[in-house]
Amino acid sequence: MSIEIQFRWGLTFAFGLIHGLGFADLLKEMALPKSDLVIALVSFNIGIEVIQVGVVLICLPLLYYLHKMKNSLKVIQYLSWVIVVSGTYYLMQQLFY
Repeated sequence: MSIEIQFRWGLTFAFGLIHGLGFADLLKEMALPKSDLVIALVSFNIGIEVIQVGVVLICLPLLYYLHKMKNSLKVIQYLSWVIVVSGTYYLMQQLFY
């Protein structure tokens, strides 16, 4: 079963914007001098990109192996539920504690 999202770019942009605004607010609370703000933002973004590339390099072989398994659809569904539950728990922790 495959679900196609027609406006994926808009959804990606919205989540990225929310994430970026949250980080910008954090930088503002740190009271950094304006001259250091650009350096902090650029170094943060480079760090995030390096981490994302690392995660992809780790996950791609695992996903390739998973795809070759006989019951890969069930494993993917269970792992997806684990991710949803974990994300919901983390969200509730951040919102209410």
